[in-house]
Amino acid sequence: MTNGNKTKNILICAGSGIGNVILQLPLLKKFESQGFHCDLLLRNVPHNTKEVLSLLLKSSKIEIFNINEIKRNKHYDIIYETRSFNGGKDINYCCNSNLLISSKDIFGVEEYDIFSETEYEFAALNKLINLQYSKNDLALTQNLSFSCSSRKIAIFTSGKKTNPAIKRNLPSIDWDVIIDTLKIKNYEPVSIGFPNEYINGCINKTSTNPIEFIDNIRQCQYFIGTDMGLIWLARSIGLNGSVFLGPTAICKTKNSLLENNILVFENKNVSCPIFPCWKQRNIIQSKYKCNNSCIKSLVSTTNINKILESIK
Repeated sequence: MTNGNKTKNILICAGSGIGNVILQLPLLKKFESQGFHCDLLLRNVPHNTKEVLSLLLKSSKIEIFNINEIKRNKHYDIIYETRSFNGGKDINYCCNSNLLISSKDIFGVEEYDIFSETEYEFAALNKLINLQYSKNDLALTQNLSFSCSSRKIAIFTSGKKTNPAIKRNLPSIDWDVIIDTLKIKNYEPVSIGFPNEYINGCINKTSTNPIEFIDNIRQCQYFIGTDMGLIWLARSIGLNGSVFLGPTAICKTKNSLLENNILVFENKNVSCPIFPCWKQRNIIQSKYKCNNSCIKSLVSTTNINKILESIK
């Protein structure tokens, strides 16, 4: 799809966490590079996410607004809902559009086994409106600097208590091993995230303000985490890092990590039920209980040594 000589207005709708939105920034940059004007509509994201994204897109003309700030009566040639938006017919956009489309119109959860979070949307738009892309279009843009000479290591873990997110967290005993090893090697582990995500033994830089996440991450030289939004924030700032990958759409998340040169640890010996926890969407599917401890066996001497080598 090419723009020709006429600028077109596109509204990209994303949400359900800061990480999901960050992974759609390459899509906005792709449209912008082809001469389109993009706006970004946010839904179900933490407070101040808009300000965080503005910093990551500081050289862009992309306008960002929350669902309660939607611009009435503005014309868009295309309104596109990403997989993570969870919008649908209950959203009154109050604006004119030639075309309202969603990735869910063409893809389901089965495509998680094929595409990364970012490529999922590129591939859907390729089928829907013939958007052409290459693998180079999928990587996160890094616009902010960080302290590469620091001995500080950012530590991330999710505070969510619902399935499957709660099963993506490392046991506290595994975090103890990681934190103690880092200290022995004279690194300074820094726990960054919301207050309920603090990891014992770390310098406490948790906060309720995502803007402070950026400031604290930029003081570190590396990150270690589980599958959560802050790993994408750190990578978009430029930090390298390691991720312990728990029960999730493994291909979707792993491919996103590999596209952005992140070291991945996963348990390849776990056999999921017919409907894995991350695919369950109704009562019948949820009867396929999963008692796998697929993330609890990942912290080993071998893997810790790989992390230490990666930090160097």
